[in-house]
Amino acid sequence: MTSFAIDVTLLLVGTYVVGCIGGCWLRRMMSGRRQG
Repeated sequence: MTSFAIDVTLLLVGTYVVGCIGGCWLRRMMSGRRQG
């Protein structure tokens, strides 16, 4: 694998992980107790 392929793979995996965690956290905040 070239460094470019590794960078793209890490970028995709990182985006997927951040999106999943962010979505779960946001959904929990919306459905859970709301502060404001």
